[in-house]
Amino acid sequence: MYEKELSVVEKVMREAEGLLRKHYDCVVDVQRKKDESPVTAADKELDAHIRKRLFESFPGDAVNSEESPWNTSRGRRMWLVDPIDGTDNFIEKNDEFSVCVALVADGQPVLGVVYAPLLGKRYVALAGQGAFLNGKKITVDASRDFSEAIQVVSRHLGGDAGKSEFPKNFRLGSSALRMCAVAEGLADVFFYRKTGDDSRLHTWDLAASAIILREAGGAVVDLEKQELLFGGEPSLRRGVIASRKDFIEQL
Repeated sequence: MYEKELSVVEKVMREAEGLLRKHYDCVVDVQRKKDESPVTAADKELDAHIRKRLFESFPGDAVNSEESPWNTSRGRRMWLVDPIDGTDNFIEKNDEFSVCVALVADGQPVLGVVYAPLLGKRYVALAGQGAFLNGKKITVDASRDFSEAIQVVSRHLGGDAGKSEFPKNFRLGSSALRMCAVAEGLADVFFYRKTGDDSRLHTWDLAASAIILREAGGAVVDLEKQELLFGGEPSLRRGVIASRKDFIEQL
């Protein structure tokens, strides 16, 4: 199930990589959105290209992305697209950014692809079929005790996103890549608490990586330990905990 959709997404990802590399090799023109987050010509071009391809292939589905108006008017299926997750990292040319595409049905992702072309990493998951990195199945690391848990934190965001509550930790740019780091066993905890009017984390940031982590044996919940819903609105209002299932209640 969803193999046709995955085939389309993988083709679109290959096209997006060409566009991304074209911009990456040039001087990046940076603008600021209303929330002060950065946006580049690459974000806008990839956004338009991916949305166009998805609309052409699946005209009955809603397609929402970071750089487009939010639309919930079509059917039970919704595509969520982040053309460049980790734009700060793209601007700095540190390679820790990714292209994220997820298909959501009835509020939950059923397909997710997170592609970091300059890191050579392509994470893929379909509902009920496991999670894969470059074609090899991945699972969370079940070998560490909670006292030895490794937390992955942000390179750029302040507050909890950039602060570790565990002695062992490392930094990684893209939110999606941080969650995927838990999925492949490099880390055990990704934690984000929203503060004030902070609106830097949205459903398009994490929908693709959420199904990848779940299919790898992990869990993604809000701060009240409730399952996240995707597609109802763009903002993740109550923050995120992503970890091994047996760690969730201890966080």
